[in-house]
Amino acid sequence: MTFYKGVNYEDKEKYNNIYSFVPSKLYDSGNESKFVFKQPEIDLDIISTEKNQGVNYNGSREFSTKEIVHYWNKIKESVESKGLVLGVKFNNPPIK
Repeated sequence: MTFYKGVNYEDKEKYNNIYSFVPSKLYDSGNESKFVFKQPEIDLDIISTEKNQGVNYNGSREFSTKEIVHYWNKIKESVESKGLVLGVKFNNPPIK
């Protein structure tokens, strides 16, 4: 199991205006099939296509804050260029 710790949208100012998001589409009940989409491909030198788009580095390299912000913005731009939005809040389904 893998655990990822993210930044809430409300806390973005503490983290150079970056935050965790999920590529999403706005829902319109008039045409539900229109809103189904595959995970967007992101073409960046640090993204591994072999590991479900995980970060491609050997584990010994640390990224500077400037690099992290740069790559976050590139990922954001890539997601938005595919007509998607940045999802940050979702209702939890009821527990059954």
